[in-house]
Amino acid sequence: MALNFIGNHLDPGQRGALETVVSAARAVFPTVDVYPDPWEPGKSTTRNLFIVASRAPRRERLHPGDAESADIIKEALARSRPVEVVSG
Repeated sequence: MALNFIGNHLDPGQRGALETVVSAARAVFPTVDVYPDPWEPGKSTTRNLFIVASRAPRRERLHPGDAESADIIKEALARSRPVEVVSG
């Protein structure tokens, strides 16, 4: 399952909503990763966050290269590391 979440994982005021969505996904799926949009500036107040949930662990290794230089979002995400999101 993939979700596009609008918010900023670095902003404490927005983090609660993200934690709630991720917690709900983790109640159903054992693997839940959150990736910030690699093409948006890191200090933006809001941004796209991609939540990817699966019944299986991530099988594909991290692709080499810089995520920001990828031509398509699939490759950009394959070059990205997920961010840590814990329930608060």
